[in-house]
Amino acid sequence: MLIDLHVHTSRYSSCGKSSPEEMAQAAVQHGLDAIVITEHNVSWPADELAELRQAFPQLLILNGIELTSDCGDDYLVLGLPPQPWYAPRLPASEIACRSHDLGGLVILAHPYRYSDRLPDTLVDWPVDGVEIASCNMHGTASAGAIALAHESSAFPVWNSDAHHVRNIGLYANVFPRDVTNEHELATALRRREHHGYADESRIRATNEEWRRYLPLIHQLIAEGASDEAIRAATSTNVGFSDLYAVRAGLDVMRPLLAPPLAEAIRTD
Repeated sequence: MLIDLHVHTSRYSSCGKSSPEEMAQAAVQHGLDAIVITEHNVSWPADELAELRQAFPQLLILNGIELTSDCGDDYLVLGLPPQPWYAPRLPASEIACRSHDLGGLVILAHPYRYSDRLPDTLVDWPVDGVEIASCNMHGTASAGAIALAHESSAFPVWNSDAHHVRNIGLYANVFPRDVTNEHELATALRRREHHGYADESRIRATNEEWRRYLPLIHQLIAEGASDEAIRAATSTNVGFSDLYAVRAGLDVMRPLLAPPLAEAIRTD
């Protein structure tokens, strides 16, 4: 099964640009077997999720959440039904303890996206997994995340973190056997049965677009342009985390599943 574990929609994520129906249709078109909807600090009501599932019977749609801690770090919580305690700005310790007590998994989303800082809580409250590639992780962030997963013995995951149909399934996870619900997904991840997938043609196209825009971006930065002005002059595909990377002299190219991304971390 090919599963994208990190997907947003415009229904419950204010930064989402595409509707749930548009995201589900795009997932089918890009060959995904399943997606996990992980809105920011909101878990989908059961009746609405059932309605979306009924509209797309060919796609397994699972419930998850992306919780933002009191320190601004983002965590994917998978494997649990909606919880009454879900809320923004919870301490990382509470996110980890409550999720683990209930049998859920906690994954650190897009580390190093905006800085070289990691959550101070990782030593006392370790995560189960680390997101090592997504449309919102520049090349340097992915390299740092790979090292973090190695050092912390966390499993890696590859996700789109899509907020728009153009990015869904850009990265995903391959599971050797069928998953039918949130509990089975958590079990498969915990057993490290998965490996990474990258839509190479789309990633290469994204990197080519970056190569075209980089000279103009460097010119605009030298002229003192704001990030908002740079995005307006180039493309909305140029994210704020990408511009942070360019300003910091970091690698913005998205990695393919070739060394070191594929071989640096093994899930078997």
